[in-house]
Amino acid sequence: MKEIIKELKEHGLLRVIEDEVDIDLEIPHIAYVEIKKEDSKALLFTNPVSKRLNKKFDIPVLMNVFCCPKAVELFIGKADEIADEIESLLKMKPPEGFMGKIDMFKKLWKIKNTFPKKVKKAECQDVIIKEIDRIKAERIEKTYFININGKEFKFNVKISHIDDKIINIKPEYEDAKKIAEELKIPLRKVLKMLDNEISKSNDNNKRIMK
Repeated sequence: MKEIIKELKEHGLLRVIEDEVDIDLEIPHIAYVEIKKEDSKALLFTNPVSKRLNKKFDIPVLMNVFCCPKAVELFIGKADEIADEIESLLKMKPPEGFMGKIDMFKKLWKIKNTFPKKVKKAECQDVIIKEIDRIKAERIEKTYFININGKEFKFNVKISHIDDKIINIKPEYEDAKKIAEELKIPLRKVLKMLDNEISKSNDNNKRIMK
């Protein structure tokens, strides 16, 4: 990943976000908004956090690597040339003459490493998990109210828990979207407001009261 980040920086295709950003709601939304821009860039979040777990992460998050045609060309090559090469392979005809056979051999040689190989041990087998303890979380829904700009809104919240420990709290996306559309403010801002309201009303360390 370091090499990819270096390449993106050198070509002016990286936007670094150093603020603390939530991995559940904020990072996906910021990435979605960024990819819609004409000058879209890859995003490097250096301080990802989980508000629901009250946890900070040391590992940065890189999003939108293939943010624009320039980035695609940088890591893969020219898309048109690749498409033409694939088309020539799909529409390959029997060679005519000795030089035709040489040309076909060159094309086939290029794809010699594209086919899957059988190996006794692959890199993905360095860590093998033989048994997995499956833990199923239960989910309940609660209704909350929030006052924004002097107007009260109702929104639902999904709460996932295992026994008496809350593991995930999320406001209903469609409710947040309706509020954002009615107030004509960014969805990300509304989601943050709802998160703050939930945090005020709930303590993740308390037991769920059913």
